[in-house]
Amino acid sequence: MKKFLFIVLFLFSFIQSFAQLLIIKTAAQFTAANTLLLKNQTGQESDTKLMKFGNGVTLWNSLDYTVPSSSAFEKVLSGLVEKVPSSFAVQTAINTTTITAVAPLSLSSGTLTITQSGAGTSGYLSSTDWNTFNGKENVLTFTSPLTRSTNTVSIGASTSIANGYLSSADWTTFNDKQSTLYANSPLSISSNTISITSPLPLTNGGTNASLVASLGGIFYSTATAGAILSGTATAGQMLRSGASAAPTWSTNTFPNTTPVNQILHATAANVIGGSTTLLYDIINSGLIVGTTALPATTDVAVFYKNQNDPTTLKIVNNTSGTGGRAILQVTADNAATNLFFAALSAGFTTSGMFEASTGTFATSATAGLNVGTNVNTQFSFWTNNTKRASFLNTGELVIGTATSVLSGELLSVQKSSNASCLLRVYNATSGTAASAAVVATNAASKSVVLYSLSALYTTSGMLVQDAGVVFSNNVAGLNVGTNSNAQLSIWTNNTKKVEISAVGNMSLGGVATRGTTVGTFAMQIFDGTAPVGTLANGVSLYSASGILMTMNASGTAGKVGSVLTGSATLDFPSTVAGAVSDLTMTVTGAVDGDPVSIGTPNGSVPTNGTYFAWVSSANTVTVRFANNSLTLSIDPASGTFKATASKN
Repeated sequence: MKKFLFIVLFLFSFIQSFAQLLIIKTAAQFTAANTLLLKNQTGQESDTKLMKFGNGVTLWNSLDYTVPSSSAFEKVLSGLVEKVPSSFAVQTAINTTTITAVAPLSLSSGTLTITQSGAGTSGYLSSTDWNTFNGKENVLTFTSPLTRSTNTVSIGASTSIANGYLSSADWTTFNDKQSTLYANSPLSISSNTISITSPLPLTNGGTNASLVASLGGIFYSTATAGAILSGTATAGQMLRSGASAAPTWSTNTFPNTTPVNQILHATAANVIGGSTTLLYDIINSGLIVGTTALPATTDVAVFYKNQNDPTTLKIVNNTSGTGGRAILQVTADNAATNLFFAALSAGFTTSGMFEASTGTFATSATAGLNVGTNVNTQFSFWTNNTKRASFLNTGELVIGTATSVLSGELLSVQKSSNASCLLRVYNATSGTAASAAVVATNAASKSVVLYSLSALYTTSGMLVQDAGVVFSNNVAGLNVGTNSNAQLSIWTNNTKKVEISAVGNMSLGGVATRGTTVGTFAMQIFDGTAPVGTLANGVSLYSASGILMTMNASGTAGKVGSVLTGSATLDFPSTVAGAVSDLTMTVTGAVDGDPVSIGTPNGSVPTNGTYFAWVSSANTVTVRFANNSLTLSIDPASGTFKATASKN
């Protein structure tokens, strides 16, 4: 009985120990719980039969699966078997499964592989082969006249019974063939033969008659057909119209005969006569064209017209070549002096002032060319039928829309449009001496000059290259300003920088007046008390009872103080911890309460000490050294100290 109880207790203990060494759950349960197996503890997935061995550290999801051998599993149970009496034996058996591989798979040392497919080799398809196969053409089919032999596609030449390509020889043959021809009257086509109606009608440029030529015959036309006037004329005969009949040859005579040197003219209606007095009138009295009295003794020719439209003397050259021109020439001094009015063609070869397609007015007279009026009237220049400039009868020049000048003016330029009106003096050269200038000179040869100097100008004094310069050599100097109740301003970079108001106040930096908010960081200079108002930004300087005053942006006034300075060599004694030492220097003009700043030499600066100064009495500044150490004495090095006192 005792032995039986021992066996029961042993089996119960074995079961408990085995339960602790082997844990069985589904794979999902192990994964969800992420179980920590103790060292030598085994977990088995009931659904997959896979096992993992614990090490007491790594959680389930991080452990590797293990396929135990028969001996390994026996070791798991060995501890249990040793507890069983020798009469109880536990026999275990582990079945293993052998894995084999079939081509194209292969198994070697536990590694399963597959080779790449190729010619004569089965395996996986590489991406390179895939792209090659994918890029190949699909299966092509061909219809006549295309044919395929292996990988060659061809087409034969076309013939009368076979389709194909058009050969170059056939193309040339076909191209040389005539297109379909059609004929309009008087032409006609029959069986590839072209013929013309005979005789050719007048409407088609023909004679509408069968004509026979004769020597000296002249062709003429009747109402319905062409005809030939046969026969030849005798010397001096003229062909005379026969109205509706055929023309005839006839001998014509003038109504009157004329002596030698007479001029023919109409003596009556349809009557031609001769005149010797008319030639005399032309030679001795001048040419008369039109209806007027005889010309004056100084007139060579008179062209007269008595009706309300232009009277024009026209000289026309209808050629537009390189020498084409029409000229009216007036000559004096037996051809020594000439005056030309020339109209030059568009193709004329330009030579000097004779430019193509222009009208030119020139003279070869040695004294030059005078153009103007000889009566008390102005002389004007016009373009595009608009007056552009005039010399007034008093000698002044007006340009543009100006018609008069003010008192003292010699030149008036006016432009009546919403644009700039510029009077420009321009030098297009960039040499070392190139400049453009406007000069005003008085009777004493003193001048005011406005200069614009080229970028390459050789700088000389105030004449600086690439600069604009205004200067005067007048004895009394150069005055710049306004002669009315207006300000004077100086601008740079298109921004007002200096302004002198009409009452004499000066602003520097762009502020027009004190009460404005125009400008930034400006300084104003006033004569007398500062004007009322606040300054947007900056400071104002002004005088008050002989004292220079300032006013800040808030309108607060103050004196502009002077600065007093002094220096001395100071050698402070050794100063115990926490104590101070005083020395003095002279600063002439300093009084009690003046702000003082001290300049300390670098060699006299201790590690743990400071200096400060104040006006201790008139003309005297005291410098104090303070030992800030709590334990050590400090002996500063001697040095030259400087003091500055400000006067407010």
